[in-house]
Amino acid sequence: VGWLLQGPTLEQEINFFNEFMQFIDKLNPEIKSKLKFRLKKIFGYNYTKQFSKIFGEEKIDKFADDNPINKTLLNSKLIIATYPLTSFSEAMNTNIPTILIMQKNHWQFTKTSLDTFETLKKNHIAFDNLDEAKNHINKHWNELRAWWNNEDVQLARKKYLSNFYNVKTNWHQEWSDYIYSSKHL
Repeated sequence: VGWLLQGPTLEQEINFFNEFMQFIDKLNPEIKSKLKFRLKKIFGYNYTKQFSKIFGEEKIDKFADDNPINKTLLNSKLIIATYPLTSFSEAMNTNIPTILIMQKNHWQFTKTSLDTFETLKKNHIAFDNLDEAKNHINKHWNELRAWWNNEDVQLARKKYLSNFYNVKTNWHQEWSDYIYSSKHL
């Protein structure tokens, strides 16, 4: 079962970008000053150029061999994802406070993914309202770990990971065992 069936159009992405800029502008100044952006390589709308123009190039966390996404994630206080794909899953897997901000109507959900999204939303991990996300971040900034380590929040996180990113810590050993046992069939 997949997480999503279809994503936003380019026009929807551009509109969301503009709304997201307004969201950032409403964050507490302390939070805004610490923002860094790691942008997905997209061939349509040049987000790197847009963010650089608005915030400066020093705020862009660039893709590089010596700068893998895990390094960025592990050095973050809060991870804000704007699309429910691999980087969101990787962030959730790190167990660093993570939220997903997206326009729910821009995505086509499977039944399981919609149920999971609603669970994430109930626990303030996912937001489809930018003002609610801003309020949550501003309110919990100084105590992110207290919110994130709440039992219900962790259960919602684990539900997501179980359904959509069920990567075990010993995955390489499992694959090795499987390949070895397959050779001897």
